[in-house]
Amino acid sequence: PSPSPTPLDRTDSGCTVTAEYSDSPPNEGPDKIIDNSASTKWLTFNANAWIRFQLSGAYNITKYTITSANDWAERDPKDWVLAGSNNGSTWTTLDTRTNEDFPTRYLKREFSFSNSNSYLYYRLDMTHNAPDGAGSPPEKLQVAEVQLLDLN
Repeated sequence: PSPSPTPLDRTDSGCTVTAEYSDSPPNEGPDKIIDNSASTKWLTFNANAWIRFQLSGAYNITKYTITSANDWAERDPKDWVLAGSNNGSTWTTLDTRTNEDFPTRYLKREFSFSNSNSYLYYRLDMTHNAPDGAGSPPEKLQVAEVQLLDLN
């Protein structure tokens, strides 16, 4: 039998990243989410935010990874929606996750979903992150890395 094809990370070449908010500290901007280093991160001073990826071409993404950042588990995403678009304004929901957990720092988790369409844009809309020990939502959201994977 033939070996399974290796998924290609489509954020590795010619990907432009845009964040909903432009409040990231120096050296923690949206470009850090695709720099292939878990030791860097994107940080926003908002509990809910989206990151938009404009790929170098339209790809059929069927898997993605999210890596937790270095500090404060309370800043990890908990609920999110991954959506695709070919014009950057009309979005199709591809995957929805709720109550996810990153129990350790620098933890890379992989998520798979069914998708039969290729899109030029993908948006990860993180709608809630983990509450702090007192049960109140934190005011920051952080992610070390995101990979968008296909088998083409």
